[in-house]
Amino acid sequence: MPDETGRDLIPLTAAEARRLFNLSTRITRSQEHHQRWSDWRRAHQARTRRCHYHRRLSNHKLLL
Repeated sequence: MPDETGRDLIPLTAAEARRLFNLSTRITRSQEHHQRWSDWRRAHQARTRRCHYHRRLSNHKLLL
């Protein structure tokens, strides 16, 4: 699902939601920093998933 910048993101997982909640209760870095990092991580996971499926499909087509 694309975010406001147009990047694909995987859905927010329970573990990521818990991590963001825990970080919001501590003051280590700004909330914006943690949100940007979470968005980057989820976009990277979406990109990795897309590439994985593309590679598997390409390999499958070669076998046919």
